[in-house]
Amino acid sequence: MHVMRMCEALAGHGHDVTLLAKQGDAAVGDVFGHYGIRVRFGIETVPFANRSGLLGYLRRLDGLLDADLIIGRYLYPLVLAQVRGRRTVYESHVLPTGRQRLLERWYFSRPGVLRHVVITEALKRRYDATGLPEPVAGRVVIPDAAVDPGPSAGTGEQENLVIGYAGGWYAGRGIELIADLATRFPQHRFRIAGGDAAGLGRLGLQVTSNMSCAGYLPHGQVAEFLKPCDILVAPYRCRVSAYGDAGDISEFFSPMKLFEYMALGKAIVCSDLPVLHEILDETTGVLVDAGDVEAWVRALERLDADRDELRRLGHAARDRFVARHTWEQRSRRLLAGL
Repeated sequence: MHVMRMCEALAGHGHDVTLLAKQGDAAVGDVFGHYGIRVRFGIETVPFANRSGLLGYLRRLDGLLDADLIIGRYLYPLVLAQVRGRRTVYESHVLPTGRQRLLERWYFSRPGVLRHVVITEALKRRYDATGLPEPVAGRVVIPDAAVDPGPSAGTGEQENLVIGYAGGWYAGRGIELIADLATRFPQHRFRIAGGDAAGLGRLGLQVTSNMSCAGYLPHGQVAEFLKPCDILVAPYRCRVSAYGDAGDISEFFSPMKLFEYMALGKAIVCSDLPVLHEILDETTGVLVDAGDVEAWVRALERLDADRDELRRLGHAARDRFVARHTWEQRSRRLLAGL
């Protein structure tokens, strides 16, 4: 999703954009419709199944790297681009390990590396501590972003609240806390996207009558699913996993979910992890101890009792999103001065 939205934003600025994507096994059909992309761009898929296919992968890439600037999150193509004397921008969302770390040391020594983008100040501090050289245009923090679906009307006007969540069910995402809250607030409705009732059962969680589980939704449909909600929750645990094998990312992650919540203008109740203070504060959300269920109960009770505060938080979060966190703003910051 991040890559598709960045390509769309860059193409929207008038650049000729081609996405080089690893060929997957799943057939999506209309990939632009699946992600809700309106501004189209070129896509070239490159087969790469395993390590044994790396040489063929690099050979295929070699014929596709004829561009004025190459932006990437995957290091191998960027290393090849540097061998070929191209100009590159590297974006990091996690700290590398093993071979990737060694490749980074070589990569950052190259004169064609223009900028290193990281998504949080916390991740920048970790990179700075490694002693890796900075590129010509520096190592800069550019948080993630979201599409602007427009503000939602009618928030907090019904007697009973609608509380929403959209996202993965990886370890540390807090779906078990949402199930617990649903049992404690039977008068409120809980709308959950990203998993279904059967999935909750497999996790050993109770599915209550006030829970509506939509399962996996194409990303272009998530905002519409969340618009009827009054409160959106992000109950991250103290350890957070991501898709793939990135390990614990709770120290330096920047979840797109929060920016999508802010864009909708909803009150946000979020785990109080240090890195998330880079996105939210007490004026734009309610930050709650990740492991304290009773604190989450009190936070929801407080917003239920004070609907003016509920709406004020939503408006403030949306104002901050509009000012700082659209994909158009993010793409301009990435290219600024290059």
